[in-house]
Amino acid sequence: MFFTEHIAQKVPHRHFVFTMPKILRRYFIMNRDSLNDLSRMTWESLKEFMAETLNINGISAAVHEIQTH
Repeated sequence: MFFTEHIAQKVPHRHFVFTMPKILRRYFIMNRDSLNDLSRMTWESLKEFMAETLNINGISAAVHEIQTH
């Protein structure tokens, strides 16, 4: 793969999973626009955590996926 061999740099990766108590899920099913706000707040919290505790140089990035059942 050209991208992985010549462009992308080797950087540490982390996998975080955030879950929600079942009692709150109904609210977000009825108010799906609030999921965007929740996702943004989660990302801001995660960026702050990484900046303060992991001493990482560079810019953090994330891929978010919201699953509702």
